[in-house]
Amino acid sequence: MKKRYLLLIYASLIAFLSLRSSSGLQDWGDIPNLDKLQHFMAYSCFSLLAAVSVRHWWQRGVAALAIFLFSGGIELAQAYVGRESSWFDLLANLSGIILGLLTYKLYCVYRSRNVKSIYSND
Repeated sequence: MKKRYLLLIYASLIAFLSLRSSSGLQDWGDIPNLDKLQHFMAYSCFSLLAAVSVRHWWQRGVAALAIFLFSGGIELAQAYVGRESSWFDLLANLSGIILGLLTYKLYCVYRSRNVKSIYSND
């Protein structure tokens, strides 16, 4: 249950940072497409946190869809608060969501192999 509270806090943080007026977070120099990297990293962490928070893979799929819809809602809402919404931001969000799920899947595969090797008689 604590993981889900953390998930809600993280979602609130993303919403706050995405909907507040443009700030120094975007001004890190002349790095091209830095905001896309920020979207990618934020949403990969978001989906990884969601994957850890639920038990079944179908729930992870539902969580990933909910996160994607959340990110779409954020992109739409940005037009009303003086921010710029972008399809490329949404694509970066989706890519991050997929990476978060793949990272969790790889962790599960690696963990199960380690457990099997610990308990095998070879």
